[in-house]
Amino acid sequence: MFKKSIVYFVFLPFLIIFLTIETVFNSSENTFTNLNGYIITGIFSDTEQNSFIINLHNKEKEIISSDISSNFKFVENQNQLLTNVANELYLYDSNSKNTNLICKINTKNQNIYNIKYIENNNICFTSKDEKLILYNIKTNEEKVLSNNITGEYSYTPDKKKIYYSIDNKIYSVDINTKSSEYITNGNNPIISKNGNILVYYKDTNHDKLIVENTINGTIWEIYETPSKYVVSPDGNYIAMVKPYDNFGVFSVFFYLGYKTVIYDYKNKKEMTLVEKYSCSDVLDWI
Repeated sequence: MFKKSIVYFVFLPFLIIFLTIETVFNSSENTFTNLNGYIITGIFSDTEQNSFIINLHNKEKEIISSDISSNFKFVENQNQLLTNVANELYLYDSNSKNTNLICKINTKNQNIYNIKYIENNNICFTSKDEKLILYNIKTNEEKVLSNNITGEYSYTPDKKKIYYSIDNKIYSVDINTKSSEYITNGNNPIISKNGNILVYYKDTNHDKLIVENTINGTIWEIYETPSKYVVSPDGNYIAMVKPYDNFGVFSVFFYLGYKTVIYDYKNKKEMTLVEKYSCSDVLDWI
């Protein structure tokens, strides 16, 4: 009897945790009926290393068949993806499965990161020396928009301004005039494609996300620490790559890397896309 009590004591917490996880997942997923668009995410484990596109309408998953890179971003639709290796820019076509070299970026600032397509052959990226640079892939014209930026940046729907952060302050810069404007305190700003929602970390500790409605000033707080996050095109959801912690206090014994989730910040509901071993820096939504 004493031995049985020990067994129940040891395994009961794990059973409770498992049942709780199943209940949360099943009840949460029923609230995500209006999801649309496409998400790029990925898995990186000992048995699988793939990036893929998920159609949120029918939940179909398409593997990105490219050996050039695993970190892609959408260009203007779900069929064209952009990536860079060193200073070479590549375009992947999801219909033909071809990856083609577009150009070699001739920039004075070597080692470019976080590349994003703007429009009219203009791309934006950050450099190793923390510059935010606008670059035209046809003319090789280069324009430094800001120095000493930290973390993520994003452009407004009209593609005339870019949001970025320096020393825990968020600014916007006009890509034509290079004039900047202080927005608020915070870092890693991501703005929705309709311009109505701005998401950012409130402080340098990265322990709280702020979701701000740019129209009426309403603010929601999310106590999460994702390694990467993006906003849905309609601004109603946030996709996050965050540490896998579904075992609570027992997580230290069961390391499963990261997971990719979609979060409904208004109703505080979560739906899991990639349950474990998610790529910590691969995420985009169109």
